[in-house]
Amino acid sequence: MPEFITGPDGAGKQIDDFLPGPTLVTHYSPAQATSAYYADFKVTTYWITDCGVVQLPVAAAPPQNCRIVRHSAPSAQKVVAWEAWRLIDKPALPHWNTGNPNEVLAKHLIVTHSPVPMPGGAGLMWHAEGMYVYYLYATPREGDAYASAATPLFDYQAELLRMEGFQFDETLLRCAAPQDYRPPPDGNTLVSLKTGSLG
Repeated sequence: MPEFITGPDGAGKQIDDFLPGPTLVTHYSPAQATSAYYADFKVTTYWITDCGVVQLPVAAAPPQNCRIVRHSAPSAQKVVAWEAWRLIDKPALPHWNTGNPNEVLAKHLIVTHSPVPMPGGAGLMWHAEGMYVYYLYATPREGDAYASAATPLFDYQAELLRMEGFQFDETLLRCAAPQDYRPPPDGNTLVSLKTGSLG
């Protein structure tokens, strides 16, 4: 049975009501029921898209606007940063092989910290962290699923942790242009570096 939590909707709410997927298992992993438990395990995934545009300042007195032109199609990278703490036993570290053919590992960083003795000789606190950088063949689009990562703290699979079905709300970051903004002479359509005028 899923465990119960108390949240903004009141007591007795099941964790399954907050997490995606009907088959999601929400109890702690076996390691968390031992003395060699994980004190913490964090994984943060960054999806970085280069929209293929460049800003070109113009040699003129203000309030001359810059030119923004397109130099290529968009490209994307995925960056995964993780950090693990575990008592007594060394932590399991996330492997860089995601099994996704769209992701090519470009760089990886592993940081190992000296273990810290716990008070009373209760063992060592192990600590490691790392970062993986992937180049993506296809650039994610608005309707695609943005994957999160599983951790050894709970018994659930990474495939179930997707930001799928979430909506990007255009009203949340809406703002007005400054008073010196002037529409470019060719309108808001970006000019290509290869075929367009840079003047």
